[in-house]
Amino acid sequence: MSSNNHNSEFNSSFDNAYNNVTSTPNSPIKGAIVMLFAILVSISGIFAAANSYGNADQSQTMGKKHRGPDFETISTQLQLTEGQTEQLKTLLKSHHESRVQERQSQQQKRQGEHQAKRESHKQALNAELSEFLNDEQIIDLHDILQKNRPPRSCNRPCEHSTASNS
Repeated sequence: MSSNNHNSEFNSSFDNAYNNVTSTPNSPIKGAIVMLFAILVSISGIFAAANSYGNADQSQTMGKKHRGPDFETISTQLQLTEGQTEQLKTLLKSHHESRVQERQSQQQKRQGEHQAKRESHKQALNAELSEFLNDEQIIDLHDILQKNRPPRSCNRPCEHSTASNS
């Protein structure tokens, strides 16, 4: 029985020592490991960003701005003749122009629909306002609302400032 007693003392002392190391929330070893891991992750991120930045520079060789397909590479990879390359350029250009025109017509259609909805809402508002305001007060109200409207942030030329005045 004394041997069992000896084993249990050994196991309990080992468990206690192990528990003391792992249960310490702010042990210097854990902090050092976490710090080392964070440094490694940061360094790998820096290298990955630098590598992708270098690859981006390589895609714009000799100051040439990449707009559209690289027909030299396509011609080489597909082993096209000069005639085939010219036909491919013409075909892709016409399809591109067709897509641009379709996008512009859709955009104009949406703008027209938006303008019609805006006008419809304005007429409905004016109808409700006319129940308790006279015409001059309605016009003055629209002017006040227009002048106190917050500026719109827009990255492209817009007609919102002139379109809403009507």
